[in-house]
Amino acid sequence: MAKIKIFINTQPVIIINDEYYDVDVFIKDEKLEKGKAYVVGDYVYIYRGKFKKDKNLLPGIYKDGEEYIFCDPSDKDKEKYSVDNINELSTKSIFDIIEANKDAFVQPEDVEVINNNSEIFIPTIKDDDDFLKYIVKKTIIEKQVNLRNYKNRFTNEYSLNNMKQGLGKSTKMTVPNFIRWMEVLGTDWELSVYDNGTDTINPLSKTIVVSSKDF
Repeated sequence: MAKIKIFINTQPVIIINDEYYDVDVFIKDEKLEKGKAYVVGDYVYIYRGKFKKDKNLLPGIYKDGEEYIFCDPSDKDKEKYSVDNINELSTKSIFDIIEANKDAFVQPEDVEVINNNSEIFIPTIKDDDDFLKYIVKKTIIEKQVNLRNYKNRFTNEYSLNNMKQGLGKSTKMTVPNFIRWMEVLGTDWELSVYDNGTDTINPLSKTIVVSSKDF
C-alpha cells in the first residue's frame, strides 16, 4: 500500500547523494520542473528532462515526446528515494534549528525579532516563565499558530494584542488568563497532584485530578 504524505504550509525537501531537492506531488497534466523531485507512491522521482536512449539513466522521470518515463531506483538505492526521507522546512523547524544552534547563529533577542515578523507566532520560552505561561507558550509553538486566524475568538483586536504581549512580559500568568488561552487555542487541560514519597507522616492517599471540565 502506498504511503500518503501531506504537507501543510511547509517546503518539503529531500537529500539524495548529498544533493538537495525540493519535493512536490506528481500530477501528470502539470508541467514538471527539471531538478525537482516528485512523489509517486512510496518513492520520489527526480525530473531529469528529456529521455535519451543512449545514456545510462539515473532513477527519475524523463520526458519522451508527450509521455513520461519512470526509471525506478535499484533495490540498493530504494531507501535513498523513499518518501520517509522527506523533510519539511516549516517555520517551526527553522526556528528549532536556530534555537538549538543559537550561539552559532543569532542571539535570543534576535530570534524574538524574527518571530515577531513571522506569520506564525512563536513565543520565546524563558527560564523565569511560570508553569502556566510555559504551558500556553508550548501549546502555541506545537500548534504553529497564526494568531490572526483566531481574532474572531477575542472580543476585539486590543484583547488579542494584550494577551499576546502578556506572554512576553515578566509578570506571572493568572489562572483566568490561562483558562482563556486554552479556550482560544481549542485545547483542554488536566492537572494531576500525586504523592512523591517524601512526606512519610501524611502521604497523599490518592491522586487529585483537576481538569478544564471542572471549570
